Amino acid sequence: MSVVTLQFGQCGNQVGQALFLDLYNDIKGDTNKISVGKRSNIEYASEAANKWFHINKSGEWEARSILIDTENKVTALANKNNKNNNNVPYKFKNIVAKCHGGAANNWAYGYSCKSQLLMADIIEGVRKETEKCDFVSSIFSILSSAGGTGSGVGSRTMEVLRDEYPNKTMLNTMVLPYRDGEVVTQNYNSLLTLAKLYDITDATYLYENDAVHLMCTKTLSLTNVTFHDINSIIAQQLSAVLQPVGNVSISRVVANLAAHPRYKFIQVKSAPHVSKEHSKYEALSSWAILVNRVRTSLKSNCGVYDLKSATEFTRKLKCVGNMLISRGNGAPSEEDIKPLTDVLLYVPWLPSQVRLTHFHQNRNFLDLNRFLVLCTNNNSVCLPVDCVLEEAWSLFTSKAFLHHYKKYDIDEQYFHGAFEDIEEIIRNYNSL
Repeated sequence: MSVVTLQFGQCGNQVGQALFLDLYNDIKGDTNKISVGKRSNIEYASEAANKWFHINKSGEWEARSILIDTENKVTALANKNNKNNNNVPYKFKNIVAKCHGGAANNWAYGYSCKSQLLMADIIEGVRKETEKCDFVSSIFSILSSAGGTGSGVGSRTMEVLRDEYPNKTMLNTMVLPYRDGEVVTQNYNSLLTLAKLYDITDATYLYENDAVHLMCTKTLSLTNVTFHDINSIIAQQLSAVLQPVGNVSISRVVANLAAHPRYKFIQVKSAPHVSKEHSKYEALSSWAILVNRVRTSLKSNCGVYDLKSATEFTRKLKCVGNMLISRGNGAPSEEDIKPLTDVLLYVPWLPSQVRLTHFHQNRNFLDLNRFLVLCTNNNSVCLPVDCVLEEAWSLFTSKAFLHHYKKYDIDEQYFHGAFEDIEEIIRNYNSL
């Protein structure tokens, strides 16, 4: 089963390029890895390649991805960077990028205007990609909610694709901007993106620049964190989640983690993460140690918020579903994963057999002997979403910048609808 990926705007394209590089490196990694059980390394590589790449008649690898932007400076570098990166022999063939001068950091401009200029080419690009596949299981978008292209064009595109492909699983990766970002309208854009995509898609992997930045400084000991560092962590986590493991498809992930239509936000935790200079001295961690690290990280991101909010959610964290994926030689035992089965972690109405699902791939991931990733749907997501809501309300009550949105038919009534949607989402999560 194949996945068609859509990369929107600067952030979406940069994260997407990092993701496909990790996917390729994992597929084309050490061919001497030991085959275990029924799933050999050759079978794994074949399944992963078919999921993410099309191999044409000339033997060239083409990413099953569409690069979308309203300016071409990032997309123009996609294949050039691959060529310069150890001669990686895959290409992004499907690029929809026109020099329209960007989307002015305005969701309404991207949604109502820029999307119209690009939509026919995007739909054609998706058609081409789906026709290259034996079977497409999912459509997967990657975008930032801060600017106008990723948020506005991305929202409109997924809305159109929902109608065009009603039976496909629609999954997003959304990156929330720094709380003190440079885009003054970023909270308007984030509010409108969260509301729109929550309604029309099946689930969203939600990332926060602040939280991943904190991870870079505390875990990787980086002093000058760049977007490249942040994108690399996001890409590593996504590839660890999305690469083949058992019979787990994206549809299965959604069914396990976001089965209830009120709860669609998924966060990702992973271990180990070690700086390059320290990695050569790092001993192989046991599965039990790695499980405890991801268990601790369930609450660690609260540190980027105020003390009162962090304390509150540390105390009452509740999950509506967790999925643990382990990659490496020898599966974790039941005792190893016991910290994640604690009944106090979960809402009482969730059946015990679906609280935590665990899948193992007995094959090294990239250059790591063991890697653990936890997909979690829990109420700590209220913290970043509520921050967006509060900042957007602050702008809205002073009527700041609203005229920029009204020009493209997004008026106060439309905003009120988005505010109500996000408030309802927060109420639902707070009720856990």
